[in-house]
Amino acid sequence: MSTILDNRLSPSSMSIIKLLLFYRGLNGKQVAEMHYVPYGPSNAQEKSIYNNLAKLKKQKIVASRKIEGDGNAGSLYYLTAKGYELAKDLLNIEEGNNIGFVLMNELKGTPTQADLPYDLYKPPFQQIQHHLLLNDFFIQLRKINEVMIDHRGPIYSARDYTINGRNQKLRADAEILLPDHRSYFIEVDRSSENHSQLRGKFKNYKAYLDWLKNHNKALPTGIIVVVEEKRKMYGFNRRWANILTAFLEEIGEYATSVNLLMATVSDIKKTLWVEVHRRKMNKIAKMMIKEHFEAKGFHKVVTAEYKKELFLSYVFHNNAYKLIFTRFANKYESINYALYKKFLTDLYNYQQKMPLNGFSFTGTSQCIVYDDTEPYWLKDFSATDVDEQLKTRFPSFFKELETVKIPDYYLENLG
Repeated sequence: MSTILDNRLSPSSMSIIKLLLFYRGLNGKQVAEMHYVPYGPSNAQEKSIYNNLAKLKKQKIVASRKIEGDGNAGSLYYLTAKGYELAKDLLNIEEGNNIGFVLMNELKGTPTQADLPYDLYKPPFQQIQHHLLLNDFFIQLRKINEVMIDHRGPIYSARDYTINGRNQKLRADAEILLPDHRSYFIEVDRSSENHSQLRGKFKNYKAYLDWLKNHNKALPTGIIVVVEEKRKMYGFNRRWANILTAFLEEIGEYATSVNLLMATVSDIKKTLWVEVHRRKMNKIAKMMIKEHFEAKGFHKVVTAEYKKELFLSYVFHNNAYKLIFTRFANKYESINYALYKKFLTDLYNYQQKMPLNGFSFTGTSQCIVYDDTEPYWLKDFSATDVDEQLKTRFPSFFKELETVKIPDYYLENLG
């Protein structure tokens, strides 16, 4: 037990205070899950967390508010104004804006938190369920022990930008940073937004991406939509279709650069595992494509990339060749719809890039490589406002589609 600024605090209490600062409010179960990552608390450990929370409430360092509408969620715990000042002292937070990444601060000791006004720090009480779902997502990130996926919440993920002299703001729910510095915005979805509102959200993203491009700044790798667990059983594919089409209707030229993905909270670790290893997966996919078409009697297979990822293959048999749209794919992602359209649109250019004299062109087909879960495809865009070429051309995607599963031993070697 240590005495810090006249407050007697155990190591567990200090950890709780820091967690409540980083995440702006957690229910008791979430505090315990975060404190005892990656394996979670025993019953005795969870009880000790509640005891520590009770002591911190007595010291007026922590307050709580009953979570309405969910009998299992308990109360939301958050720092009082006194507790907030104590947390800033514990973390040596100084004035000025900082970047907000949690693990950089917590694990590496690099100051990342800003000295924000207390009213800005306080939890979003009008959106408690949304806030709790975001916390559940953060818990899954903290449970990933293979690599560190840093993250920051909505205060630090917001972006101010200017378009045509008008000030605008992008309000993502969170942002994550992979070890190789690829970044993804996070959108928590509780199905509260209709299609028009979703289009408005992605229209804002499009404007922000325009601003990044105009200022020669790097684009994010993707946007990940995190949905409630109940969606796994009820309407997941339908919700994905709604979000995907809204994205494709508004995102414009960035559809081939910025990938939209979706997962439930329990599946997010798997989705992120694929994203972390995507570049290695692409190397494996190239080998799988070569083996697949050589086994079918093609004597030569040449793969080509688009933006450092597998994109197409030239396969040769006798004096003929085919062009194959070849990609590695996560289960729910947007980018392959736009890239397939690009493949068909630029077909003539790809034929000019290879020394193909003496070989006759016999057509195109598709071959998708995946890990252990076959990708889900939306097959009909006819009732949407997506690009007309995508509407008319994507049905041909399924006419000659082959899928190749990566063997388990390749995946086990990735970790």
